[in-house]
Amino acid sequence: MNHIVLQKNDHIRNFLNYYFALPVAPHYAVMIKGAWGSGKTHLIKAFVKTTEMKVLYVSLNGISNTKEIEAEFFRQLHPVLSNPKVKLLGKFFQSALKVNLNFDAYGDAKHDGSVQAGVPDLDLSKYADSPERLCLIFDDLERCHLPVSQALGYINYFVEHGECKVLVLADEERIEAKASSDKEAPNHYIKIREKVIGKTLEVELDTHAAIESFLEAISNLHAKSAIRVNATFIEEIFTASSYKNLRHLRQALLDYTRIVDEIQVSSYKPEMLRLLLGTLIMYSLETRSGELAPRHIGHLRELAFIHAANKEEGLSAANVIENKYSKLGVINSFIPESHWKDFFTKDAFPPGSVNEHILRSEYYATPAERPVWIRLYEMYRSDDEPLKEALLQADVLHRECKVASIAELLNITGSLLALSSYGVYQVPQNKVVENAKKCITALRKQGVFASEKLDRDYDHQSTYGYMHHSRDTDEYKEVVEFLINSRLEAEIECYPNEARELLALLGSNTDEFVRRLNLESDQELGYLSIPILKYVELSNFLDHLRSMKATCISKVCKAFKDRYKHVPREVVEEDDWLEECAKSVEIIKSQRSGTMAAFWLDQLAKLAGEAAAGLKSRRAYIQN
Repeated sequence: MNHIVLQKNDHIRNFLNYYFALPVAPHYAVMIKGAWGSGKTHLIKAFVKTTEMKVLYVSLNGISNTKEIEAEFFRQLHPVLSNPKVKLLGKFFQSALKVNLNFDAYGDAKHDGSVQAGVPDLDLSKYADSPERLCLIFDDLERCHLPVSQALGYINYFVEHGECKVLVLADEERIEAKASSDKEAPNHYIKIREKVIGKTLEVELDTHAAIESFLEAISNLHAKSAIRVNATFIEEIFTASSYKNLRHLRQALLDYTRIVDEIQVSSYKPEMLRLLLGTLIMYSLETRSGELAPRHIGHLRELAFIHAANKEEGLSAANVIENKYSKLGVINSFIPESHWKDFFTKDAFPPGSVNEHILRSEYYATPAERPVWIRLYEMYRSDDEPLKEALLQADVLHRECKVASIAELLNITGSLLALSSYGVYQVPQNKVVENAKKCITALRKQGVFASEKLDRDYDHQSTYGYMHHSRDTDEYKEVVEFLINSRLEAEIECYPNEARELLALLGSNTDEFVRRLNLESDQELGYLSIPILKYVELSNFLDHLRSMKATCISKVCKAFKDRYKHVPREVVEEDDWLEECAKSVEIIKSQRSGTMAAFWLDQLAKLAGEAAAGLKSRRAYIQN
């Protein structure tokens, strides 16, 4: 017994075969409805290619005048004449005649109004062997800038008088929502629709067929193969998203091709390509739907924590994504979350980062070649045995203070805190915190703080793009606070030596002295927000001033003037030094009276005195 295998949307194909085969004009239009991105346009364009109908297609998206529709029809019928380079005498069209499409809005058999619709100037029937062999397709009705009732009135001319077959493609839910807000005549759309549309068919999402069609636009052979092999996987992610927008899926697959183009490896591991594909599709669907702001990628756990702390209703974005995709294994990728954030905010990964992370992933590097902190970080994608091995190595590094850098320490600490909370790491969280503090103290003694000059706005949340586990917990924050205080203490310990180096420049390179005094403090050897002058030996400073040329003293004046325009709160500690400086410079000035040097020394004394007064006032305000 033979079984007929029905494909999705065969109900549409079957009816259109009947509709197109009618030997006479049907005098009604067919509406194909479905949400944006559901595949309406692709389905109909593919179907009409299989028929012998003469087809004219127009998208009503943005159309605000029926003349624009006729211009598009004319372009398709006369591609040469409609070329903008061709100069035509006169106008394509005459002013449209007006006809009225009457309707009964309230169902009471009374005439309630009419829709004015232009009669097309183009006689389309002469462009087909017979009018019934001509099909007009009007797409995107819900995005037409004309009132929908007016657009349907215009389309009705072709249905009733043009003897044509007419298809209207629309997201009817959007039209109905818009029509229901029309306070003057909420039933106008429904009544006019009944006069024009004789059959309505709804598109079923055919993700499998869509993926097959999307492959035509994929040029990279590795990307195309990965998409084809993982078609079912893609469908599962698309279904889990619940957004039903095939356009967004197509955009994601095109982005995937761009990413795979950047990969330079000797062989393309199927597992790597699959995970990269899955994670990209997940983030693409979530961000393009508007449910996930690209800037929030990498901060989902913090947002979930804030959401819970504020007792907000419903699920946080993190919870929603976790619920949707956790079983598909696409959430924790070998590409760091912060890099995905860059991709969706800047339309690109950091240069070279894709290849770098791929080569460092478990797909290409051996365990010995991969840092312990990365293997530990991948806990959610790791089997028990590999994770156990990484955990043992990390435990030794952490307990014996053998961690090589601050970044590595923070990443390992965050992972150990998480594994401890899960019961996988048999060390209490308070002990993890204690060991982390010991490591920080050891790194400080080793001089690592001095060699790892981090920006002052460094948030301690990520390492090389990997957002740390446990970063929103009290235990992790305690470690970070200890680190910040330790770094500050270490910096302060270095200030006397740095002050001596700075002062040496006053005599040998005044321009460099001035530059460093006003250079942002998060740049190399910059002291704009560091009270470095507090550690400068005032007597040595004065010795330099006694022998400096007038032009050099003028530069010091400018440096002081610029430094205290907008004073960071840390610099208030220079108030006493400046006060003493002002008094002492007055004495030196008298020793060089009658010179330009004395003039500039006088200026310097005033600037120092004014700055001292301002800082003392600011310090009092801060203390109060």
